[in-house]
Amino acid sequence: MNKYLKTVGRMLVKSLPFVYLGTVISLLMCGHAFADGGTNYLKGATDSVTQTFGNNSDFMKIIYIAEVCAIGIAWLKTKSPYVLLGLPVLLLVTHVFFGLASGT
Repeated sequence: MNKYLKTVGRMLVKSLPFVYLGTVISLLMCGHAFADGGTNYLKGATDSVTQTFGNNSDFMKIIYIAEVCAIGIAWLKTKSPYVLLGLPVLLLVTHVFFGLASGT
């Protein structure tokens, strides 16, 4: 009985990524059915979102300053040059994602 439980446990562990993948795919596929025909109540908020989260907003400048400070503190703790190499990557990713959020 114990050997059987170990075998079943191994099979479950091996199949778990496929279960997660199947769940995500099924949720993405059925999400289309629930989003059709709705009214967009936030259509007029595009300008406000762009001004708040756009590439030249004050919020972006605050985020950039916080990222530089966090990288500086991490570098002081580790003294690793790889931490400093992560700064341009982090700033670029933030710029791209906020650009996508603001629609520009």
